Amino acid sequence: MREWATKALAGMPLAESDYGYLLGRGARPDTIHGLGISTWVPPKEPAPDEAFRKKYGSRGEFFNDRILFPLWSARGLLIGWESRHAGQKDLSRYIIPKWHWQTHWLGMPLAMPRMWEGKVVWICEGVFDLFALNQALPNSPVLAIGTARLHRGQVRFLSRLALGGVRLALDRDKAGREGTEKALYYLEKAGVECKDHPYGPGKDPGEIWDSSGLRGCEKAFPLAA
Repeated sequence: MREWATKALAGMPLAESDYGYLLGRGARPDTIHGLGISTWVPPKEPAPDEAFRKKYGSRGEFFNDRILFPLWSARGLLIGWESRHAGQKDLSRYIIPKWHWQTHWLGMPLAMPRMWEGKVVWICEGVFDLFALNQALPNSPVLAIGTARLHRGQVRFLSRLALGGVRLALDRDKAGREGTEKALYYLEKAGVECKDHPYGPGKDPGEIWDSSGLRGCEKAFPLAA
């Protein structure tokens, strides 16, 4: 299934309208390219996994016209993706069978080289938050959880590779604050130097970009933070 999915995504371009939408939401061209973001077009060959075919269609018709945000392992292997229609809050996540044990992050291809340099790792929730942080901190590794909580595999991953420490930029709502408290506890317990970054105004980094653009993001997340 992973071979089929990897081949399918490699041949999918990003629709021009989706490209413009992502730029408007804070993505840089190099971020779009580096993360392998595309628009789903049904591949010629049907999916080999029966469960996938039953849930999403023989060639993934469920994802038609959705923007795909690939999820990569630390070794550069495709393990799944998040998808949504432009301008809609209809997020759907798919993880390839037998790869659920892998740590799931958005932003891995761009973050890994910077992590090996020992830089501080920034953690956020969603892909639009990741775009905003990449704007404000263009040379820093940024990873998005996809939810408000780190799981054990992500804590282990950061304990091994976040040699420069971790800065948390989770949402400022109730779920994000609760997730931050737990993340700080488990990361500190694992021996990771970590801090919460008290940014604002705005519920999340993506909201800051939407309201204030690059200037607002740079003010909320100064390079010296």
